[in-house]
This record gives sequence, structure tokens and C-alpha cells, in this order.
Amino acid sequence: MTVSADEASRTLPALIDRIAASHHAVEIVSSNGRAVLMPADEYASWQETAHLFRSPKNARRLLDAYEQALMESYPRT
Repeated sequence: MTVSADEASRTLPALIDRIAASHHAVEIVSSNGRAVLMPADEYASWQETAHLFRSPKNARRLLDAYEQALMESYPRT
């Protein structure tokens, strides 16, 4: 969903309620640029993921663990 900055400022409380209920982000556009309004828990998750993947060594460990979990989830045939 995309809304203008004017509409977002006019309907901010309702917009926040809608975002909180749907767990979807809203893009806000103006002549000065674009921004995204998203649920705070989603933002926190993005921040945590970015932090964990910031270190190449840690990113490799996480990806290796993910690949291992996938292999264990699907039995070999």
C-alpha cells in the first residue's frame, strides 16, 4: 500500500492501527522522497537480522546452520 505524505499525516492514527492489525508496511511518498511505516516488531526483527549478518563470519555461520537444518528437514530419497 502506498499513500501520500498528506494523506498519512491526515490519517496517521488510523494508518497506525491498520498497520498494527495487518502487519504490513505502508510506503509514504512525497515530493521530498519515500519512507516506510511498518510495525515496530517488524522493524526490530529487521534490525536484529541486519546486526546478525553485519559480520561476514557470523553470516556464514548462520547460512551454514540454515542449510544444515534444511538438509535435516527433508529426508533423502
